Amino acid sequence: MKSVFVDTGYLIALDASDDQHHRAARAHWNKFSAALPPLVTTSYVFDEVVTLMRW
Repeated sequence: MKSVFVDTGYLIALDASDDQHHRAARAHWNKFSAALPPLVTTSYVFDEVVTLMRW
């Protein structure tokens, strides 16, 4: 199975209900997570997400 890269914008849209892409990201995640492939990201993305979620 192929890995999928997860970027900051997608992770923030999943979490932030006031994000303009929140509904689309949630709808995608609900379908996508049924057969979840391995997810990969970078330490930079991780840092951005943690920083943005602390605000």
